Amino acid sequence: MSFDAFPVRPDEELKRRVKAHWEKDPCGIRYADSSNADIVAAFTDVDRQLYQQDYMRAAFAGFEQARGKKVLEVGLGVGSDLLSWARAGADVCGVDLTETSVNLIRRRLDAEGLHARVMVGDAENLPFGDAQFDIFYSWGVLHHTPDTEKALRQAWRVLKPGGTLKLMLYHYPSVFAYLVWMLYGPLRGNLASPRRIVFDHVESPGTKSFTEQEVREMLVRTAGDGLAAESIKLRPHLASSDLLTFELSEKYRERKWQIIRSIYPRALVKRLIGDRFGFFMTVEASKPR
Repeated sequence: MSFDAFPVRPDEELKRRVKAHWEKDPCGIRYADSSNADIVAAFTDVDRQLYQQDYMRAAFAGFEQARGKKVLEVGLGVGSDLLSWARAGADVCGVDLTETSVNLIRRRLDAEGLHARVMVGDAENLPFGDAQFDIFYSWGVLHHTPDTEKALRQAWRVLKPGGTLKLMLYHYPSVFAYLVWMLYGPLRGNLASPRRIVFDHVESPGTKSFTEQEVREMLVRTAGDGLAAESIKLRPHLASSDLLTFELSEKYRERKWQIIRSIYPRALVKRLIGDRFGFFMTVEASKPR
């Protein structure tokens, strides 16, 4: 497998920069109404908006099917999924690189009278023994850690035999990657590849995107004997990023983004391009017994 578009070596300085980015801007926080003092009401609305934007997310997670199961979620954002696991009756534990997310989610859990273990931790160095969890879940996170393959090895390690790995990783090629590439590449005289442009300009520093073949090969290497490439379920999805329907962060509030959003042909993109070139890719695999 060739990752010519970006480095994959371990990089602690990059990880510090990733952490600093998400400490300042937890995923989903821009949807929150800061004037609403009722944390339950405020974040119920945030959750609603996030699940509306990521229309495939709740069905993929399968919260209701996790009752009584041990679930590990890595990368928590504002806690939308973690609280959904807890409400569904899962024995859920959450790990996030940032204190901001962990502190917010603890407040949300307390406000709703829910229980879950939530801690600061690193996807590449999980603080758990082998074979602890029935489900490992991570939505849009492992492409941000410098060594994604190491994080996948950790995920596989902590899963029980027969357990399920559920991820969303950024997909390439995608509509969104080429939109970002046009804006930060040719229009600025930058000849870097689309994946390099995503790496440098999308969300936290060092954001990776993967082809389906790369993910299959990475998981087979990670899992070792017993996991066949054809048993891995991958599906790209045309996402809010491809359709420019997401709430813009500070990074994307320049006038050019406002103009692009106002003239963007969403219906045509859905009709002519569809999920094949979506930026989100759901990944599911079962650990052999």
